[in-house]
Amino acid sequence: SACRDTWGKELTDKGVTVYYVVGDPEQKEKFNVQDDILYVKCPDSYGDLPEKTKLLAEYFTTNYFHMDYLFKCDDDTYINVDNFLQYDKQENDYIGCPVAENSASGGAGYFLNKKCASIVACSNLTTGAEDVLVGETLHAHNIKLTDDHEKFNGWTYEWGQSDTCDRGDMGDIVPEYNKIRHFVTNHLLRLPAEKMYEIHDVKSVGKKS
Repeated sequence: SACRDTWGKELTDKGVTVYYVVGDPEQKEKFNVQDDILYVKCPDSYGDLPEKTKLLAEYFTTNYFHMDYLFKCDDDTYINVDNFLQYDKQENDYIGCPVAENSASGGAGYFLNKKCASIVACSNLTTGAEDVLVGETLHAHNIKLTDDHEKFNGWTYEWGQSDTCDRGDMGDIVPEYNKIRHFVTNHLLRLPAEKMYEIHDVKSVGKKS
């Protein structure tokens, strides 16, 4: 709900297709779309993230072949919509913040072009860290990660140090937001959903000030 109410709504209003992917091993079909939720036929635990990501890539390549890129991130991640829409991918294949050699952080999120999405869709991802497995799979196909840790923030430690989000006088942007505002995405590291609302609220104040 926090994603849907904040950056998700912004992206949708601007014409970007957004899905929240949920595993359901009991459903009959491989894919089942209910509004903005994409149910995929697999379990929904952390260990099943590789299979969920594989199915997401398959759904994308099957149904959105006219689109150039798929972007995947975790649901404890805040997307700065303006930065996201203005981000210049420079026709790179695979873009994100490194979490391991050749692998982008799934928390901060990563871009896959159609070629990469097709490789992931056809891969045999095992149980484990989805982001590392995706990177290793692409590396095996001679696709290198484009490192942009300056725009995709996989570890928002600064925000986690503050329990509240006190604004300064005259609607100034809070110091915590000043630290993360230039990023395209910020992984909030499983912090309470209220943090996402706070960031979004502060960002909106900043735009008006």
